[in-house]
Amino acid sequence: MKIYGVNLAEQLDNEFALEQWLGLLPLERRETISRFIRWSDRLRSFTGECLIRSLAGSYLGCRPSEVRIAKESNTGKPVLLYEGMHFNISHSGEWVVCAIDCSPIGIDVEEMKPIEFGIAERFFSVEEYQLLLSEPADRQVAVFYELWTLKESYLKQTGQGLSGGLDSFTVSRNGKGYYDENGRCFFRQYEVDPRYKLSVCAGHTEFPQEVIRLSLDHILQKIN
Repeated sequence: MKIYGVNLAEQLDNEFALEQWLGLLPLERRETISRFIRWSDRLRSFTGECLIRSLAGSYLGCRPSEVRIAKESNTGKPVLLYEGMHFNISHSGEWVVCAIDCSPIGIDVEEMKPIEFGIAERFFSVEEYQLLLSEPADRQVAVFYELWTLKESYLKQTGQGLSGGLDSFTVSRNGKGYYDENGRCFFRQYEVDPRYKLSVCAGHTEFPQEVIRLSLDHILQKIN
């Protein structure tokens, strides 16, 4: 397993020649990305697409534009059409992250913002909501996003997506960290930015020690 992160702080404030770079992607993906109204959304989606194509192309020994990506018919989840290659992408705010592994993998990153805790009561299990309320007031926002990203990564790893329901399972915590109630999945959290929470979910415990940071310029050099 490897985990990659791209910070788009500079690019988010400066619109550049995205239309030219979109030509590096298949027509379907160009059209999908172009539908986003906000520049920042187009940039994050574009970066995620280029990131996985660059990584998979390097591993497979082919051009990134030749990497075959499809969507699962039942969930719409993007998948690589190669045996033993799985990936997942997430983006929020300034960050685009990607996890790639030999078995199903889920990743979620979220920018921490003030929230109404009624959201937690609505979407979290009773146990998770009680855990959140038991935290000191100055820790509750951080714990909310820890739980949210853990649960999102779990749904993405299992292939359920949000249709599975965030309140349909419980993420618990002990002295060693978080775990799912059924014991089928394992979690690891990483700190890429103090303003964000990042969680990864896998079916094994072979997590890397750190997130590999790449720049958008580096990625574009690989796919150009």
